[in-house]
Amino acid sequence: MEYDKKLYLLFNDYSIGYIKSICDCTSCKIRGEAEFFIHTINGKYKDCVKFNEINSFFEDEVLTVAESLEEIIIWIKEFIINKKDNEIKFIKEINILLHNSLIK
Repeated sequence: MEYDKKLYLLFNDYSIGYIKSICDCTSCKIRGEAEFFIHTINGKYKDCVKFNEINSFFEDEVLTVAESLEEIIIWIKEFIINKKDNEIKFIKEINILLHNSLIK
C-alpha cells in the first residue's frame, strides 16, 4: 500500500530518502508485521525494513525524519551551525591552553 504522507529520511551519509510504501501482503499479515519500503530521493529502491527492525534502523541509519524537504534542509543548516559553533569553542579552548602553557 502506498504511504499517503511522505516521510523523508536523512541518512547518516547525508543522502535523503523516503518511505515509499508499507507492505500489507498476505505474508506480512500472517507474520503479523508490515515491511516498510525505503527509496532514495531519486525514487530508487534502498531498503526494506520489517516493523520489528524499524527502531534499530532509525537509530543506526537515520539522522532525522521530516514531513518535508524544507524540514530536512533546516535540520542540516542547524546541524552545520551547531557543529561550527562547537569547533570554534574547541579552538578557543585549545588557544587558551596553549597560551597558558607558554606563560608558565
